[in-house]
Amino acid sequence: MVEVKFEVCEGKVTKVIVEDYEFIANAPIKSIGEIEELFKKLNELGVNFSRKEDIEEEKKIKEFIKSLSARQKCILIQFKGKNAVKIDELKNKCGDLRGPLAGLTRKAQSLGLIEKDKVALEPDWENRVYRLNPKLKKVVDFL
Repeated sequence: MVEVKFEVCEGKVTKVIVEDYEFIANAPIKSIGEIEELFKKLNELGVNFSRKEDIEEEKKIKEFIKSLSARQKCILIQFKGKNAVKIDELKNKCGDLRGPLAGLTRKAQSLGLIEKDKVALEPDWENRVYRLNPKLKKVVDFL
């Protein structure tokens, strides 16, 4: 989620700072909530307020998605709006998980989307769920 900051002077919003960008403003202080919601809505709609580092990450994400098999995409799509998905649900919707999960991890690691010692989906055997590596949430959002 995008972070919105404000500079206020003499009861007026004089600057709105959203990630890497600064916007000059002359708005009443009572409009802070509305301004913040508008920037957040723009971000939800796909407007990126970050610079080069995020553009490079976006390229990696697109390359990663392009390299995915149909089964790997199916697995990741199940995580839309969720941090965890039941193992049985994944198996029922996407089939065998062993090969595709190893491939997801290997591909994400090779592109630097996750650390070399981490996995794409962390099993929680006690609760019978897989948890999405938080660094792959952006990937799921792109799908």
